[in-house]
Amino acid sequence: MSSTAVRPRLAALLGYSIFGFSFLATKTAAASASPFLLLAFRFTAALICMTVLLCVRRPPFHPFRRGAWKILLLGLAQPVLYGVFETYGITLAGSAVAGSVISTASVFAYLLAVLFLGEKFKWSQFFFALGSIAGVFLLTFRGDAHGTSPLVGVLFVLAAALCAAAFSVLSKSAAKAFSAFERTYMMFLVSAVAFTAAAMVEAGKDFLPQVRLCLATPSFMLSILYLAVFSSVIAFLCINYAYTSLSVRATAAFNAMTAVVSVVAGIFVGEPLRALDFVGIAVILLCVYKVASV
Repeated sequence: MSSTAVRPRLAALLGYSIFGFSFLATKTAAASASPFLLLAFRFTAALICMTVLLCVRRPPFHPFRRGAWKILLLGLAQPVLYGVFETYGITLAGSAVAGSVISTASVFAYLLAVLFLGEKFKWSQFFFALGSIAGVFLLTFRGDAHGTSPLVGVLFVLAAALCAAAFSVLSKSAAKAFSAFERTYMMFLVSAVAFTAAAMVEAGKDFLPQVRLCLATPSFMLSILYLAVFSSVIAFLCINYAYTSLSVRATAAFNAMTAVVSVVAGIFVGEPLRALDFVGIAVILLCVYKVASV
């Protein structure tokens, strides 16, 4: 495999692996802020980082041209709608069920790419994509209190998976006219505006006091630093770059790596690895390789 084929695959692997550590940072930040305020901080900080990069490196940047609606929809699908559906889905369904249902995004992306982008369909790759979901189920269903979930919670998480799949197709489609930097910047612009507005409506007159309290909490700000710089700027730049060169099938396959990394990251907070976890990780790695390697 040539270096030009390896680089985008490594970018997709890095981007989705970074997401795996974001759950720890989100859990820490959530102790100090509501979901909307947390997301407003995260994507406003990410937008500031991208603006600094724009001023320092001065990449080609002309997002407001013909076809700009594609990257505006991109930002609406991910992170805005995805963030809302995922947050309420996890609240209602529990993290174990949510992690498994969200993993179906790779299969939805595969099907949407076949329908809307004309990507080639191979049953073997489709079954390996389903196999990666089976691996995620082995990792996330641990027999805890979240094993059963209200239907409405599952539907919220399913909607989040569909938004993630729509993001995959929209990013690939927009890659023909817009760079990875332009796509990522506009995603953060849309999400920063949307989540800040939502946080202001939610908090009302308490918005500014809550903001000041968050700014004065070191653990919150460190978590936001990770979520903004690594789990937003670096991760989404990598993933959007991967979609520039790879098919939706090959890139979205790496989505399952988020579950692998999140389970391994749990070691740092005292969560033990079970024998079944190693089986799940092996299944995911094999299936991701089979789907993404061709």
